[in-house]
Amino acid sequence: MNKTLVVAALFVAWSLLAVKSATALTFACSTVVRRDQPDPLNAIFKNRYDSAAINGQGDVAFVGYPKGASRRLYLYPGAGSPIVVAAEDGGAPGGGAFQRFRAVSINDAAEIAFHARLATGEGVFAGPAGSLSKAAVTGDSSPAGGVFEAFPAQSRVNAAGDIAFTARVAGGTNGLFLHDASTATVATVALAGDSALDGRTLCEFLDVGLGASGAVAVRVLTKADCADAIEPELVGVYLDTGAGFAKVALEGDAAPSALENYAHFIGAPDVNVSNKVLFRAHTAGVGGGTAIFLHDPAGSTTGELVATGDAAPVTSGSLKMVAPAGVSDSDRAVVGGRMSGGNAKTGIFVFDTAGSDEKVVATSDPAPTDVFGPNSIYLKINPGNRKNNEGIGSDRSGTWVAYTAKIKDTLGALTKTAVLRCQGS
Repeated sequence: MNKTLVVAALFVAWSLLAVKSATALTFACSTVVRRDQPDPLNAIFKNRYDSAAINGQGDVAFVGYPKGASRRLYLYPGAGSPIVVAAEDGGAPGGGAFQRFRAVSINDAAEIAFHARLATGEGVFAGPAGSLSKAAVTGDSSPAGGVFEAFPAQSRVNAAGDIAFTARVAGGTNGLFLHDASTATVATVALAGDSALDGRTLCEFLDVGLGASGAVAVRVLTKADCADAIEPELVGVYLDTGAGFAKVALEGDAAPSALENYAHFIGAPDVNVSNKVLFRAHTAGVGGGTAIFLHDPAGSTTGELVATGDAAPVTSGSLKMVAPAGVSDSDRAVVGGRMSGGNAKTGIFVFDTAGSDEKVVATSDPAPTDVFGPNSIYLKINPGNRKNNEGIGSDRSGTWVAYTAKIKDTLGALTKTAVLRCQGS
């Protein structure tokens, strides 16, 4: 080979490694709370936690199940004392009593958003931990007419404290709505039957994501004519451009990987500060599987971040399931995965378009020794859900991750489930 070409190739390789090492993070993990510890009201935690979320200060919100008490929604700040945000059978803003909690998220101002089942109906709530507000509940008037009946999906809370949600409406049209925290009002974003910019009709909103600028992305069922019962439906991911909903991807479209098409989409899209859209899809064709994609509306380009069969960073295994926690404002996706081969079964990783892929934590790592005994090991790290994006949480900087795990402790009862957080530096 020409010596000049060899030198050039080595320089390019060194440059890529230098970029990767300059951007790579090392994550250190610690325990937020574990089984048999007391909660802020001195009830003892059982072995179950749900819906962990985290912000850029390391504040963690999650649902816990204490012994002899109702389920509770907690905030464990990075600094300061933990509190109970809401509790089953406790009063909900706007009336009624909380029953169950899901879809928890938290922004950098420590404003928390979540969906709750109520003693009668359900609702979407948001606000600071000590001053929650009702976004919308069953029986409230829809701004487009009729009354809200149910809320199938909601976005993460954005930097302004706003949330987007889908709603079924009695006596009106189902649709997509936005709660503006600054004005405490709900506005219509789109209604079933509205036309998208590609000429298709938005028939049913399935999932929703919301960016810092207010950009809304949806997973939505579409047809040319929603009233045509014979016409096949196609599910797609669309982004509100301000002038209407533009197609990001539609079932049957070509995927970025050669000889593959989008077969169907899974869970909610997510949107970052640049209005880039993260989504997960099954692909069909040569090498088809499940993959996570990032769409840039500025150039209308879509790239694949990671797919099943890819190597899991800093492990000897490959990924057989991938589930995204969200996309950071620096275009990095935190992803939970189940693995085959190697010595780790589950883990959490970071992927980006630059190839600076990193491990956050894997079951082959030692468990933290802050409240666990020496040589304690992970039995399972919750890698997220096969059907939705709940299970692990990440902040908008991509440097904080929250998750739940089952740990074999060398002290006391052998198996303990815990909520943990990791910070990258």
